[in-house]
Amino acid sequence: MRHTKRAAQFGLLLLLAASLECGAAELQILVEELHDDAARCDVTESTLESRARLTLRAAGIKTASSAKEVLYINANVMQLSGQLCVAALTIAVVDPYPVPSNAKFKPAGRSLLLAPVCQSRSLLSHRMYGFSDEVMKRVEEKIKDCLGQMDYK
Repeated sequence: MRHTKRAAQFGLLLLLAASLECGAAELQILVEELHDDAARCDVTESTLESRARLTLRAAGIKTASSAKEVLYINANVMQLSGQLCVAALTIAVVDPYPVPSNAKFKPAGRSLLLAPVCQSRSLLSHRMYGFSDEVMKRVEEKIKDCLGQMDYK
């Protein structure tokens, strides 16, 4: 059943990507800085970004540092006692836009607001050995979930 759900999600992504105009869909990838525990659990920013890039490419979505919309990845990883690691993942596609000059409330020190277009979260735990693989699988799954929530132009 689990493989069937993943196949259905991936099929949906391929259909969405196929409906895009050539070159119209692209995302910038932003991986939030990881805490020191992440390295002990064998999770790195580069592996998260690489998995995201491969998942997007498989769905027909290009990645570019100049893209307006951003695929945001936040992985809060902690090593617990012994050989156990946990992670709280947030995957989101956000659309930045300028703060209106007449806004009553503004973010301190920022001129842009980030509007989430989609968001998918997950919490997982696993023994240290193999934890990184489990995180990468979950990141891919959550990217697909998030993209499945959106309409493309």
